[in-house]
Amino acid sequence: MLCFGDELRPSLKETLEGFAKANIRLKVISGDNPHTVAALAKQAGFVGDLKVISGTELADMSDAQFDQIAEETTVSGASRRNRKKSWSMRCGGAGIMSP
Repeated sequence: MLCFGDELRPSLKETLEGFAKANIRLKVISGDNPHTVAALAKQAGFVGDLKVISGTELADMSDAQFDQIAEETTVSGASRRNRKKSWSMRCGGAGIMSP
């Protein structure tokens, strides 16, 4: 049996609690598999029913559809870089971009 896992930073839960207290809604945007990203988000402390979408689904959307999904969705996985940037701008900030 082989098991892979990602280790979360020890201060992450405290950081998420600070955002929640400040009424800041967080979105997770990643190039990884959306279900893997959602599992890590849950492990990190995201609560409730996470709405997940894949980059493939995002790629075929109009800008209007994309705007709606960006508002409603918590996790975007397997996202292409141009959609990551677009997602972060529509969610109200410059975002943090990884190379």
